[in-house]
Amino acid sequence: MLNFYWLLLLLPVAAASGWIAGKKSSQKKRQSFAGLSRRYMVGLNYLLNEQSDKAIDTFIHLLQVDSETVETHLALGNLFRRRGEVDRALRLHQNIIARHSFNNEVKQMAMFELGLDYLAAGVLDRAEVIFEELKHSQPYKKNSLKQLLQIYQLTKDWEKAIQVAERLKLLQENYQNLCSHFHCEIAKTFIEQGELVEATRQLLQAEKKDATSVRVSMLQGKICILEKNWEKAIGVYTKLIRQDALFCSEILENLRICYQSIPDDQGYQSLLKEALANGASSKVLVALVESIRKTQGDKAAGLFLTQYLKDKPSLRGLQLLIELHLLYANDTAKESLLILQSLIKDLIHSRAVYLCSQCGLQSKQLYWQCPSCKTWGSNKPILTLYNKPNS
Repeated sequence: MLNFYWLLLLLPVAAASGWIAGKKSSQKKRQSFAGLSRRYMVGLNYLLNEQSDKAIDTFIHLLQVDSETVETHLALGNLFRRRGEVDRALRLHQNIIARHSFNNEVKQMAMFELGLDYLAAGVLDRAEVIFEELKHSQPYKKNSLKQLLQIYQLTKDWEKAIQVAERLKLLQENYQNLCSHFHCEIAKTFIEQGELVEATRQLLQAEKKDATSVRVSMLQGKICILEKNWEKAIGVYTKLIRQDALFCSEILENLRICYQSIPDDQGYQSLLKEALANGASSKVLVALVESIRKTQGDKAAGLFLTQYLKDKPSLRGLQLLIELHLLYANDTAKESLLILQSLIKDLIHSRAVYLCSQCGLQSKQLYWQCPSCKTWGSNKPILTLYNKPNS
């Protein structure tokens, strides 16, 4: 399959060089272009036989013969990079830059490709230097800034990432949500260092960039918890649930601590019911039933759960219902229930908890930046296992 792509790339070049040869009037020029065509075919043959180094030698030599083939060489380097042969791509692109006969436009084309080579090779400092230079060139300004943005995300240099994103914003690129996440990354570091005032400032900036960000609300709530400001934390978490109830499962423990510290069991149950009504996952159902068990007893919890599962069945809910029935089951029923409980537990454990809406990656950990497609904010808790979403 790969050889087919080499053919697609190089056959038009060979044909073009043959056509040019046919158009030349002098015998000397016809021989020259015919020789060029033959050398391209030699290079093509090396590629088809997986002899990449010999192919590169051939194509580099051709640059000395005819600089009009430079775009083909750039494309070859690109193809080498795509197939993981970055060292060969580097060699081709460096050779073009080293030629004094090429104009600045050609060299900038090669420099941009060289920057991509370094980026693919993980040599981020060299890639950064190239794109920093090219961002001042109008044809490469936007694309160079985009590559710098990628580099600063890889190096977790969030301050520089924000600066680049702001520059891209001036070029009609929408990076508001990205900037919000970058501010959240900085805030997270400040929280870990105990610098809550600085963290709060970053979160205010993040909120300006994205007023609907559940991540901002989660971090704001965490700061309130650390400050033992329970009422304020509840207000923040209530806002989060109304932003996206799916993320209620991520704050359940903090929410329980808040209401336990006040204390206000009724308020806790009321907020969990609101979350479920707005599409929260079955983890929230489990937390609510546990709270009802604590305040009203097993029977009330069982009745509520049974009624709820009639409309919105879920494996987690069924697992909890079995647990409640095990408390009062006779030996015969208990044995069957234990087998069923074990099967459901294994099924739940084998399933992913989070889903990326962009690439479909399923995981058991919440990633604010998807490790597969690198999209920010695309991972969400899966509604539940076999639960019907609200209509």
